[in-house]
Amino acid sequence: MEKIPVDSATGAVEQWQSFMSAWVELTKLARSVSDTIYPSAATTRSLLRTGRYIGLLEHFQPLLTSWRKKYLDPCKLKVGLHDMLHIEYQYVRIYTNSLGMQAVVERTLAETDPDVPQEDNLSFNLEPRDYDFIQEVVDGSCQILQKVCQLSETGALRYSPVRIFLRITTSSIYLIKGLSLGSRNQKLQSSLDILEGAIRALRAISSRPPRLPSRATSTDINKAGSTTGMDFLNNHNAGQSSLSSLAENVTGLMPDDDWLALPFDPAMAPFGLDNQQSFQGFDDGTLDFIWNLPM
Repeated sequence: MEKIPVDSATGAVEQWQSFMSAWVELTKLARSVSDTIYPSAATTRSLLRTGRYIGLLEHFQPLLTSWRKKYLDPCKLKVGLHDMLHIEYQYVRIYTNSLGMQAVVERTLAETDPDVPQEDNLSFNLEPRDYDFIQEVVDGSCQILQKVCQLSETGALRYSPVRIFLRITTSSIYLIKGLSLGSRNQKLQSSLDILEGAIRALRAISSRPPRLPSRATSTDINKAGSTTGMDFLNNHNAGQSSLSSLAENVTGLMPDDDWLALPFDPAMAPFGLDNQQSFQGFDDGTLDFIWNLPM
């Protein structure tokens, strides 16, 4: 792959300028997503209630793809800069499409009988288009966690900035939530393997990664991942029948016993709408936003 020369001051400047141009464009796109979809809890609820969120997500998806083709696919940046942009792009992709996950939870809650015990309210209101959005979240999360493993192998993970660890933690949470809404067995197993690999990568660099806030440890992610894996094995039959029709709509080839899902739980929502929603973790350097995510 062709690289911009970095053996001179001119080459280094060109690298930095290319990186910053890509970063600025991605930041503008991320801010546009935030201002359009998450300006306030009331606006987001309205988008979900009316179904207008589908058109908005379909509007932003090709914009994200265009950015990727322009700045990531050519692979002209130095590896370290390219890796950072790759992770940031996948993060914006996750956050944008996670509204589809929120829509499933909000619709299901609206149709749930409050007089019926929660364990009996197992049926998801999951549309095929929402399934596509959820798969974008799952794939984007896996992309970040796979990059973590690569960075660990080269030794670069130890020296990554704090924002990279923010993305690792967030993608782990969104991956678990996305899988909990329903997944093919093979996809579930491969995703959990990727999560486990990322956990090993974090453990390999030290007992606690440099500058990583103490509340975000590989142990916490490991516990969440292990619990989710066991929950799928123990509870997939409960949510299976309610999703069999979706499985047929999505692929036409997916057998009932290959579709795993946890029983419905409001905590499957990627975020809460009680307060104004913002682009969480995008502007600051802390992990405080994680404690506001439903778990």
